[in-house]
Amino acid sequence: MKTKLLPVLALTAALFLSACGGKQADVPYELRTDDLPSAIELSEPIYVTDSNGLIRIEMVLDNDSNTNYTLRYRVQWVDEQGFVIPTVMSRWETTVVQARQTQRIFSIAPSPKAVKAFISFSYD
Repeated sequence: MKTKLLPVLALTAALFLSACGGKQADVPYELRTDDLPSAIELSEPIYVTDSNGLIRIEMVLDNDSNTNYTLRYRVQWVDEQGFVIPTVMSRWETTVVQARQTQRIFSIAPSPKAVKAFISFSYD
């Protein structure tokens, strides 16, 4: 009897905790990765808001192949209304992910008004 009741209690507790969690906060980024080679894996971006109210985002590109890949990426920061905050950092950047290596990319919001980053990748 005890062993049959334990899974039911665990399921009930999990459902209760997920319902009590409420709405999950929006993550401050959106990835656009349609153009990436299949050998490139992206880590889930990590982010933090610093003491000046600026969001910092960092992620890792992992190349699982024996080929070097030259990728382009762009990070566009937007305000609460969804308008892009113009900055020099919003231009396309080029990075090379060497064979069997990882490459880190990062961005810092240009203003405390920035609430989300759109991270786009391109590969020709």
